[in-house]
Amino acid sequence: MNLTIKIDEINYGDVAVKAMPLLREAARKQNGAVGKLLGALTELPEYQISDLLDAISVTVKNEIISDLATEHSNTILRIINDAAYEHQIGVVLSNYTLNRNLVMEIDVHRINYPAVAERFLPVIREKLMTMGGLAILMRPLIAHASAEQICDLMDRFLGDNKNAFVVSLINQNQNTLISAIESAAMEQNIRLKIGKIHAE
Repeated sequence: MNLTIKIDEINYGDVAVKAMPLLREAARKQNGAVGKLLGALTELPEYQISDLLDAISVTVKNEIISDLATEHSNTILRIINDAAYEHQIGVVLSNYTLNRNLVMEIDVHRINYPAVAERFLPVIREKLMTMGGLAILMRPLIAHASAEQICDLMDRFLGDNKNAFVVSLINQNQNTLISAIESAAMEQNIRLKIGKIHAE
């Protein structure tokens, strides 16, 4: 499964503050005036860093964020996976890219079906209740099933179509995931707004 996430707004100052340790490390590796200048920039108060960024075009700022995301992909992927676990989103990610339009493409390595079932339990119950065939006879069980039981029922009713079911679940319940992602970013002191999530 692949996720596409469009970032509509991001606080560039927050990203710059997060990147200061990286800039500080780069400054240590520079000799002479350039190293001193970079080092001095890393000591600026946060509000002055934001003021400096205001003078840089959005296009350049987006290029910097995209390059940072590429250069530090392992660290960022770990943070994303930790946040997904903490917010019980139920996915483990293996790869991602962030282009200069702030569109993130993420490969889903593994789906934790019990976590997905727990997160979307009412919605999954409702979907299973509308299915035909054997599901009709099992509606009383479905209506009161736990997340673990729902996983068993998904295996029984959906079989190999379980992934497609989860894809449709994500696409139809974007707001829940958007809220979780924005909250996870806020925990990293980065304010952003997600415009859209699409799974396929």
